[in-house]
Amino acid sequence: MTWPERNQTLDERALREACEERGLGWRIRVLSETVSTNDLLRDEGRARDVSGEVVFAEIQTGGRGRRDHVWMGAAGRDLLFSLALKPGTVVEKWTRVTQLTALAVCRALERELGLRAEIKWPNDVLIGGRKVCGILVESFGRGSGGFLVVGVGLNVNATAFEGELAETATSLRLACDSEVVRERGLDRMPLAVALMEELRAAFEGVVDDEVFRRCLQDVGERNAWLGRQVKMRVDGVECWGRVMGLTEEGALRLLTGEGEERVIHSAEQVRLI
Repeated sequence: MTWPERNQTLDERALREACEERGLGWRIRVLSETVSTNDLLRDEGRARDVSGEVVFAEIQTGGRGRRDHVWMGAAGRDLLFSLALKPGTVVEKWTRVTQLTALAVCRALERELGLRAEIKWPNDVLIGGRKVCGILVESFGRGSGGFLVVGVGLNVNATAFEGELAETATSLRLACDSEVVRERGLDRMPLAVALMEELRAAFEGVVDDEVFRRCLQDVGERNAWLGRQVKMRVDGVECWGRVMGLTEEGALRLLTGEGEERVIHSAEQVRLI
């Protein structure tokens, strides 16, 4: 990857104050480097209550995506962060968080940059068919001691990608029409604040069924592969079919080659065919 000359460090104090002014309740930290923000909050959450904490990192030396895929990022160029939640509802509703996170990212990008983003079920955000953001939601424990850690990696200021990523990835800088943005890059601070606002609003849908219903309708309208043929691996078995939409809880509805509708709650290696 290549990057702009300007390297603006995230301002922890400014982020905290912006969240406080908006009554968001997030407790912000910005680290210059860590192995993984998800792993950090996981470990801390096993020793104390970390609900409402958000950790940004300029560098992650061991960032991860789903299925332990490596998430690459360069210092000071992207938005790499994790937040901790204690949903306060039945475990079955915790699965809503991935969809709500993806929607919050889409709404923040539209609000700040006017970019129309789509969602590749279950956890990727696309612009123009290319991945700009990955989401990793992990749960730890059950009952009153259980909590979620939500990791977000957003490509902001990359100017090029190498290898396989050259065909599949993009950044906000590349996606913007503005010549000024393409030349100078984007200020990450307004984006970070917008993300914190949209995430707080969307997460109301974890416990509020009506809010979730409205959010899921928006998610469905952003379904990048609606009506298209996909192949995926589910519990180690390969299957394929046409994406028909989402269930009331956000699972994927797949019309198989045998003409049967199948509900997919989790899958790996999802791709178009």
